[in-house]
Amino acid sequence: MQIFSGVTTVTGYPHRDNVLLIPRGLPGSGKSTALQNWKELDPQHREVLGRDDWRKILGCLPVGKPHQEAAITLMMTASVEALLRHGWDVGVDATHIQPGTLEHWTSLAEHLGVRYQIVDFTHISPEECIRRDLARRDSGGRYVTAKVINAMNQRYLEPSVLARQPE
Repeated sequence: MQIFSGVTTVTGYPHRDNVLLIPRGLPGSGKSTALQNWKELDPQHREVLGRDDWRKILGCLPVGKPHQEAAITLMMTASVEALLRHGWDVGVDATHIQPGTLEHWTSLAEHLGVRYQIVDFTHISPEECIRRDLARRDSGGRYVTAKVINAMNQRYLEPSVLARQPE
């Protein structure tokens, strides 16, 4: 696949046993940091793609309207698939706590015959996530607020814990 005539030809890294890395957890749980550290271990063969990166491109941070979020899912899926097909390892930087999100990525990996690994950060307490989020804010970084973290925890994580308890 030729990207720029005479300048760059994508050959990728064929015949690699590449992997799709899927972290799962609340904002502030350490997913992005872990993915960046993972990428730094092999920057020639690894890329990290995140929903917030696409939101920034589309000008809809912190969260887009439904049609923008659908477009983001489509763009991320196409990008992740292209990189995996060409032999890169890919980390998908998103919370992956909403129903169906893990299944989306695992089914793509299975379809492509690529290994995947889910890295669970849901054991990080909402209080710790909020502390880290405030530290990001105070250092001038992107943050989501305690209200958002608590709402996501109550909506997506607490009900699943309650559902597993015996009646």
